[in-house]
Amino acid sequence: MIFVKILNRFFTGFEAEVIGLINKLVEATKTVYSGVQTKLKPTPNKSHYTFNLRDISKIFQGACSAN
Repeated sequence: MIFVKILNRFFTGFEAEVIGLINKLVEATKTVYSGVQTKLKPTPNKSHYTFNLRDISKIFQGACSAN
């Protein structure tokens, strides 16, 4: 919900077609995140496979840098 609000605020000057994709973008990101968490579990050899809310927020930071 918080990412939807952030993106709605950022995309206020964009076309309605783009604004209509905000919910789909958030849902797709949540789906990918869930898949990554189940398939890329950290192991002793690959301890860098830990994903958290910061990784999700980076996706939306990138989206908010759009023109």
